[in-house]
Amino acid sequence: DRPELAARTASAVLPVAMAVAGGELPDYSRWNCVYPAYLDSDKKKEEGRRISKANGCSKPSVMEIAEACAAMKLPCVVEQNKTYCRDILCPGRVRVKLKDDEGNPTNSEIKNKRELLVKLGQAVPQTKTRVEAQKRLQQEQQKAEKAAAAAEKKSAKP
Repeated sequence: DRPELAARTASAVLPVAMAVAGGELPDYSRWNCVYPAYLDSDKKKEEGRRISKANGCSKPSVMEIAEACAAMKLPCVVEQNKTYCRDILCPGRVRVKLKDDEGNPTNSEIKNKRELLVKLGQAVPQTKTRVEAQKRLQQEQQKAEKAAAAAEKKSAKP
């Protein structure tokens, strides 16, 4: 979605996956897939949303999902070239390792994919990149309001 976001978050995501295999990227073909559409509260169930709107978030990006996984200490890998069949305009998916080789949960709080999706839906709005983006947007809105007020004062003077 956003290249600057991808560059910042890639450094936080890939080391998590690489640390699992001692520097090599592990075989992640059996890990759980998470597409942004699964968490998007703006989508209908028919469009691919898998959790309730209350547990989801608006327009999550692949990198935000990966950042949330990294915060939960879950090994994950971002696959930018994959697309969800119901939403081909939003590329990317995240592969998440929920269980180790013995079948034990990687994170004791998350036992299955449903719990993972609910936790991600709650964690994505609190990711550093999303919070920073919201702060920037608020600052830009305040600047625009000040500029509009200043222009209005100038036009009001005779």
